[in-house]
Amino acid sequence: MSFKIEINPELKMKSDIMFKAFYGRKENDKVKRAVENYEVLTGDEEVKRLAEIRLMSKLEEKSALDCAREEGLEQGLKRGKKEIAQKLKKQKMPAKQIAEITGLSEVEIENLK
Repeated sequence: MSFKIEINPELKMKSDIMFKAFYGRKENDKVKRAVENYEVLTGDEEVKRLAEIRLMSKLEEKSALDCAREEGLEQGLKRGKKEIAQKLKKQKMPAKQIAEITGLSEVEIENLK
């Protein structure tokens, strides 16, 4: 008695892609992304749901990083303006002129050390 096992061609293709994804070299990341996309497009609803959750998580993380970067830039600019204002104040420049140059308020300038 002999048995014949037939392998679903789609499954074979998927296993070949997975093999290349995990054991490939230069295009490892590209192949992994292709496998993920393939699973999303052909997978069941649970796989699609998990992929959507993962995508949303990545988008939220990127948004948070962008906001943090923007906030950091604003803080750095403010600090730079204060440093310039301190130097101008030491040179006995009037607070009104320093305010015009730096964009800081006269009160902020007066409160600098």
